Amino acid sequence: MKLSYNKVFDRYTMSFSDKLAEFSYSLYRTLRLQLAKIFPLSEHEKYRFDDDPFSKEKSADMPQGFDYIKKESVNGFVKLDYIDLYDYLPKEDLPKFIKELKKCVRRNKITSFGAFRSREDIDKIDNFGRYYDGQAFTHILSVRFRKNEKLQQSCSDISVSLRNLSATFLLVQYRVYITKEFNAKIAEVCKEKYSGYTTVYRQFNTPWYAVKKFGRSSHTGNNVRQEKIYKMISQLKWQILKEIRKTYSVYFWEDGIFTPTFETYSTNIRPSNERRNLEFWDSMSFDRVADYAPTYNACVCWDYKHGENEGLRLSAFCGGNYSKDDHLPEIAHHDISDIYGGYLTAATLEYVADRDIAICNKKNQQSD
Repeated sequence: MKLSYNKVFDRYTMSFSDKLAEFSYSLYRTLRLQLAKIFPLSEHEKYRFDDDPFSKEKSADMPQGFDYIKKESVNGFVKLDYIDLYDYLPKEDLPKFIKELKKCVRRNKITSFGAFRSREDIDKIDNFGRYYDGQAFTHILSVRFRKNEKLQQSCSDISVSLRNLSATFLLVQYRVYITKEFNAKIAEVCKEKYSGYTTVYRQFNTPWYAVKKFGRSSHTGNNVRQEKIYKMISQLKWQILKEIRKTYSVYFWEDGIFTPTFETYSTNIRPSNERRNLEFWDSMSFDRVADYAPTYNACVCWDYKHGENEGLRLSAFCGGNYSKDDHLPEIAHHDISDIYGGYLTAATLEYVADRDIAICNKKNQQSD
């Protein structure tokens, strides 16, 4: 199956039938309100046509941040530091991957302070496979995008790392570092006060023209912010993987699924059970199902709303150091995605296998 953006990131994608339903309902509502003086509205119609009070709720304010060193409240911030995309690599295809690494070096610019390996070093990768111990990534290469000006505005560098996944597979990590310009856009969305709206709701078996059977769906300002953040990050991921595929073979893509991803954020907003804090994090698509690690001053959010072709998605929100002498949170900030990388890849592989087995079984049943 050929993947497209709308097939992968379909959380807010409207089908043609949905668009027709919205248009037909809007037309019906307009005409019905114009005829209300002749044919008065029933109580049910008044309820349907009136704006839901939930849709009038504004998005939550960004909470105050906290400076652990000065022990005082400051302006809050949420910053996306990097996005990790994970793929599997059959070990018999390692020579092919080595050729792709060389192509990546030719196509892009080596970063000033990143990992650098000469052509001879890259050729020797096959000989130091013992370093892929399954516990830590071996950093292979860091380059700066040179031929994609649009992506340069959002991403500065990309680093490629390897580790062992199983007896037959290696795990490839593509880490992309996010620019200040892109984070400025995230900050704008976090601070903006969005208004909610009401839209059409219909069951899957209700045709688009049966307007009298439609219900309504209310969306608060927090839902609007959720959608904007989701689309910003999703579009960036799509552009990143398109660029990666110009150089590397992406096996999950060939399996008809987007790579699993891990987003790492930094923030100075402390955990709190206050309603306004919970509403703000909800507007950032931070699911209530999360792993909280007080020792590392970090929280990992599990996203169970990913689409069928989207691949698993996790995100970590790291709070930084508690003190000048405590460097453990900074280390966790850099490495926290590594802990989950193996799980994300293995779980996505399992999903692909289960899907393909189900397809084969269905074909066998049809042939019988």
